[in-house]
Amino acid sequence: MLKGLGITAYRDIMNKSMTVQQEEKPEKPMGLLSRNKTVDKEDEVDSDTYVLEQFKTLKKLRAEMQNG
Repeated sequence: MLKGLGITAYRDIMNKSMTVQQEEKPEKPMGLLSRNKTVDKEDEVDSDTYVLEQFKTLKKLRAEMQNG
């Protein structure tokens, strides 16, 4: 049984351990199909330019198919 200062020390330690929040590190999403996966700067594509280039290529291919 604790008496006197032992009780107050125990109470202080318990209060500190219960009130201090541990830092939670955000987990990196894993997997190939993860929607929340972070993208490296090197892999980023300027979407407007990319879509426009794809559209122009598709338009050119369709014209070639129609003209024979």
